[in-house]
Amino acid sequence: MRSVVFTDIDETLTRSARRSPPEPGALLAATDRAGAPTAFQTAAQAHLFAWLAQADRVIPVTGRSVDAYRRVRLPFHAEAVVHHGAVVLGEGGARDEDYRALVAAELRA
Repeated sequence: MRSVVFTDIDETLTRSARRSPPEPGALLAATDRAGAPTAFQTAAQAHLFAWLAQADRVIPVTGRSVDAYRRVRLPFHAEAVVHHGAVVLGEGGARDEDYRALVAAELRA
């Protein structure tokens, strides 16, 4: 049986640099467009991610935009659900056009 984990990113696998300064040993987890740090990963969060990564697929689900998601430095290798569920990215990072069409049709209804 294959295992799939859906997980949030912010404040679950990373900690916002705005909310709290990075603790000693924290890993850079995300940047803004200029490359400045916006999120870090604590040792406990890194341990959680390593445990989750034992699943066949780890699919991040986040409110981040596609651009902001692409600046996350965690090694996700599967699909992603971004923009609060409005966009689904395939394994290669391309937008799922079938899903986009479905969402667009629902919004027109």
